[in-house]
Formats: sequence, C-alpha cells, structure tokens
Amino acid sequence: FASVPPGKQEHFLGICTGGKKIISGGWRETTSSGDLVSTGSYPSSDFAWMARIKNTGTVSRSFSCYYICAQVSP
Repeated sequence: FASVPPGKQEHFLGICTGGKKIISGGWRETTSSGDLVSTGSYPSSDFAWMARIKNTGTVSRSFSCYYICAQVSP
C-alpha cells in the first residue's frame, strides 16, 4: 500500500527472497477515482517487480501492489 501526492509519480519495487524468481505482478487503485495511471509495471530483474504510478488528480490517492514469487527449476 502506497500513497501518491497529486501531480506526482511514485514507484514500488517488490523483491523475491530465498532464491525464488518473480513470476508476475501488478497494482490496483484502492479507490475508484481513476486518477492513478500506470507509467510502467514490469519485471525489473529475475527477482524483482517494478510498478510506477502517476497521480493525475488534485488529491493524494492510494494504490496496492502485488507480486508473485516461485521456486523455478532450470
């Protein structure tokens, strides 16, 4: 859970531990204002997921990020 001030962009970096690899990820706005816009949501490495969110509104908005890690066999 993170908050984005109006007119600003924030990012979230989810890190897998214990030798697990990132499988998927994403984000969602915790309110339904429509003010938050994704400027990127992608694996930034084999072990991390990056979400970049911009607030186009006039008040702070919140979002939640999700990422899935798993043990992957070669």
